[in-house]
Amino acid sequence: MPRSWLLTVLLGFTSPALAGPDDFDVEDDDDDFSFEGEESDEAKPERLDEDDDLEVEEDEEALEDFVEPEETGPDLLGEESPSPVLQAGDSEQTYRATEARLARMPADEQLLGWDQYLQQYPNTVFRPRIEARMTELEEQLYRRGPATGSTTGSGSGTGVDALDQQVDLAHAMQLGQLNTRSRLQAGFEWGLPDYINLFVDYEKAFKPKVSAHVGVRRRYSGFSVEAGPRFALVKSPRTQTIISFSPDVHFNVNPGFPALSPTLAAGKRFGKLDAQLQVSTDIELRSELEAGGLSTTSNIRTRYHGGASFYFAASETVGFFAETNLNMRPVQADGAFDGGLFRFNVITFGMKLFPSLNSRPGERPVEANIGATVPYMQQYWQYHYGSIMGQVNYYPED
Repeated sequence: MPRSWLLTVLLGFTSPALAGPDDFDVEDDDDDFSFEGEESDEAKPERLDEDDDLEVEEDEEALEDFVEPEETGPDLLGEESPSPVLQAGDSEQTYRATEARLARMPADEQLLGWDQYLQQYPNTVFRPRIEARMTELEEQLYRRGPATGSTTGSGSGTGVDALDQQVDLAHAMQLGQLNTRSRLQAGFEWGLPDYINLFVDYEKAFKPKVSAHVGVRRRYSGFSVEAGPRFALVKSPRTQTIISFSPDVHFNVNPGFPALSPTLAAGKRFGKLDAQLQVSTDIELRSELEAGGLSTTSNIRTRYHGGASFYFAASETVGFFAETNLNMRPVQADGAFDGGLFRFNVITFGMKLFPSLNSRPGERPVEANIGATVPYMQQYWQYHYGSIMGQVNYYPED
């Protein structure tokens, strides 16, 4: 009896330890917590398969018509919006600032400033206003004369050539005049063996850029009366530049025929050096006898001439020059000529003097030239084998 009781007690204590895991009902509470980095099956989003087609609705017409809106609201940073820039490259502020700056300068410096402005902004919308102002300034200089620094006129002089006194390019010997200023010219050329040329010419300036002249001169075609206006396309006292056009009319005396002689000339001063270029065409209307001498025929001949001139001012009253004069004309082939181009080109060199007059102190109203001419290229005609020349230009005071 005592042994059976003891066995019963031992079995009661050991039975819980021998029980298996399936004998207990344990609830899994996995939904109450999760580890970091893990996603539950319920929280995973649905993903697209690579095989699935993705279709996005787009309005192509709306995209083509889309225009990015401009920012028209106030500047939140408080900065002033810049002035709109014109297509010409300048702006109204630029023009106003230049106008205010130049207004404090003399008239001749204002001309230079506006000329530089137009070179920098050639397409500016203010061009008509600027050109009108430049015309007013030129008229002021024309009436009042240069303030200081004139090389040919006095500082307080008043005359029609007041503006020209700042553009006193040296006159060439063989070439025509290019400056639109009042002038009286006389001279001679004596060549060997028996060539003689006498010439006189008077020019009157009506405006700073407009003049007219009339004169007599012997060309290689004979003595002729020459007259016509002269227009300065460019005349800048500050840059010492002149570009002029002269539609002259010539009336040849022997043989007699009229001719139209348009001439384009350009000149500029580079320190002490004056450089000039000229090109001209004589369109001659001629009447010639036929071979039998019983009838005449009219035809047009064309003659080309021009050249270049360079003058170096050694001092205020003395200088040296060298120039070339080209004369060419096409010649038809006949019994006397083989055809081709008639040429008689010469080079002239010499000295230029500026004597002073007691009646006009501080001015240079007289310009005297002494030189020699030598042919260096000729064909068919030899007018002379060399010549000496003298020329005097007097610039009157109006």
